[in-house]
Amino acid sequence: MLQRTFFLLISLLLISCTTKEIEVSKEISSSSKEPMSYSAFTIKMVSKYNLDAAKIKQLQFYTSHEITLERLENETEAEIKEGKLLVATSTHSKILLIKALTPARVIEVDNEKIVVCFDKDVILTFLNPYYNCPQKSGKFYLAAESWSDGVGSLMLEDKEYSAKGVSGRAFLMIDKKEIQKESETLRLVKGERVSLKK
Repeated sequence: MLQRTFFLLISLLLISCTTKEIEVSKEISSSSKEPMSYSAFTIKMVSKYNLDAAKIKQLQFYTSHEITLERLENETEAEIKEGKLLVATSTHSKILLIKALTPARVIEVDNEKIVVCFDKDVILTFLNPYYNCPQKSGKFYLAAESWSDGVGSLMLEDKEYSAKGVSGRAFLMIDKKEIQKESETLRLVKGERVSLKK
C-alpha cells in the first residue's frame, strides 16, 4: 500500500513538470460613441483614402445646410366684360425644401463635381471650386448657373429655380468614423516543477 502511494506521488510530480503555454489573441477596437459623425467630403479625402468613382458611389451623402429652391409660376386669364378687356394675373410659388442632413445618392462624380439625387426628380450638382488648388480642402458646394446677392439660379427638370436662404453655403458631407485597432497577445505560462526522484 505504501509502495503504491509513493508511485502515484512520483507520477503526479512527473506530470507537473510539463510546461503548458496558452496564447490568446484579442483585438480591441474603439470608435466614436456618437451614432453619426458627419464630415465634409473633400478632394483631399479622395486622395488620402484612394477613393475612386466606384467607391464614392457606395457612400451615403448628406447636405450640410438647408436648401430652399423656389419657382414662380405666373398664370394669365383674360375676359371681356362690358366692352372691356379684363386681364387677371396670378402668381403661384412652388418651393422645394431640402433640410440639412437629408441623405442623397451619388449618380455622377469627377474631380470637379458630384451629382447627387435627393429624390427621383430632385437631382442637384455640387462643385469643388478649388479642385486645382492642392492647398485647399476642396469641399463640394451647391452649384448654380449664377449667384447674385446670395440667391442662385439653377435648372431643375428644365425649369428655372432660385436657390435662397443659406442654400449657397450647402456642401456635401458623409458619415465618417475613426476606428482605432489594437492587438494584444496573452501568453499563459504554467511554470515548471522539479521532479522528485529517489
